[in-house]
Amino acid sequence: MNRRATLLAAATLLMPAAARAQETVNYPDVEYISGKSGVPQKMKGELVIAPDEIVFKDKKGNKAFSIPTKNVVSASGAVEHDPGSFGRKAALGVFASKREEFLTVKTSSPEGAEAVVFKTKKKTAEAMAAKIEFFAKKQAPAPK
Repeated sequence: MNRRATLLAAATLLMPAAARAQETVNYPDVEYISGKSGVPQKMKGELVIAPDEIVFKDKKGNKAFSIPTKNVVSASGAVEHDPGSFGRKAALGVFASKREEFLTVKTSSPEGAEAVVFKTKKKTAEAMAAKIEFFAKKQAPAPK
């Protein structure tokens, strides 16, 4: 009986830390396209979505920039179809078109507003947007 109580207490103490770790999600193979002030060029890397911030890391794992979740106004995913050039269509036929997904994160802060755009892997942009909006709503101040 005493052992069971000890295990239950340990599980209870560890549960919040485990739950927090599960909330953070890493998305490899993401490309920053544009929109973040001070970051003029495209770069490939990883997007880390956490409850308090969104972090973009370059290919070496260095933090390129972050966006506080409390500043997020909205996040959305979009799919663009590129039908391909004439030469590509002639060479590849039906396989000439490309489907690309993009994630747009709109922010607002006392310093200004931004619309940061990322190119993502297929079938991930909508899930990423939903996760960001979920965390943003949790960070939003309670109405008075």
